[in-house]
Amino acid sequence: MKHAILIILLSFPLFKDTEPPVIEKVWEISEGLEVPESVVYDRENNVLYVSNYKRFVKKKNGSNYSDCSISKVDLNGQIIIKDWIPNLSSPTGLFLKDGLLYIVERFGIAIYDIENDKMKARHRIKHDFFINDITIDNENNIYVTEAGGNTLYRIKENKVTSWIKSDSIGDANGISFIDDKLYIGVNEDGFLKSIDTKTKQISNVYHLGEGNIDGIKKRGNQLLISLYDKGMRLIDENGEIMEFVNTSSTGLHCADFEYIPHKDMIIVPSLFDNTLTAYKFKD
Repeated sequence: MKHAILIILLSFPLFKDTEPPVIEKVWEISEGLEVPESVVYDRENNVLYVSNYKRFVKKKNGSNYSDCSISKVDLNGQIIIKDWIPNLSSPTGLFLKDGLLYIVERFGIAIYDIENDKMKARHRIKHDFFINDITIDNENNIYVTEAGGNTLYRIKENKVTSWIKSDSIGDANGISFIDDKLYIGVNEDGFLKSIDTKTKQISNVYHLGEGNIDGIKKRGNQLLISLYDKGMRLIDENGEIMEFVNTSSTGLHCADFEYIPHKDMIIVPSLFDNTLTAYKFKD
């Protein structure tokens, strides 16, 4: 019995809460971008692509269009081309795979061929609310969230479907396919959830509380989460949730960010604050 007690006492410090990570600002763009909502890193070309949500406008004849764009930015915080991909309708979520940039527009998905510098395809999604973020699984199925609604759309072999319609994913925003798991941020109940892409089973994974779950990225064995109006969270390998950026009292926002593993850096677009900021994790 004494030996058992000794083991417990010696083991107890191993469960001590870990310290949240510390970051430092590397650079910030405060002029030139127009309502930056999402950013992705292209390692092959060593550049960032940023969606300028800007605004949604309407032609006099009643047809819809927009003068928004995707910007190309270098890793030193300089805008290379402001309107690299022009004539987009208020783009939000971005996803990069195999040289193709997938862009969420107000009417669906645009797919841009980076090497050939041209639009490859567009898929219209008939939706009731606001399509927002995008990810792609290992089988090249495309998933698109619907903020304000309860539908997850999927594009498989160029066919668009309302793949899941459920109150369990009400008002979803961020989505990311990581390590064979489809993670989705559900703002209706504040949970980061997982969805089995074979059975469509929805499971609660982590409760993040109030706040718009915008970005979801992997950092080693950890998850990085941006809460749009709250700041940044890190979920460690033990499931502990740690706050390492708090913006709730500053008026700043953390939208759909990017994480660059080999630089251990996050790039955070602020949406209506019109800034794009790079932070590096400190050792």
